[in-house]
Amino acid sequence: MTSEYKVSKRLEEVLEVKRQMAKEVEHLPPREAIAELRRQASESRKNYPNLKEASPRKKRG
Repeated sequence: MTSEYKVSKRLEEVLEVKRQMAKEVEHLPPREAIAELRRQASESRKNYPNLKEASPRKKRG
């Protein structure tokens, strides 16, 4: 398998998870939905502390 293929498959998996999360909160008002998704992301980071987060972007100027 090429690394491009692996990245492509991983992106598909991530997008599918995000779609499922969106379906779970689609009945909520926008503010509550955003708060719930943030809470879920926070829980996920607690459960998988060894995953690296995206590095913050450097400010220019």
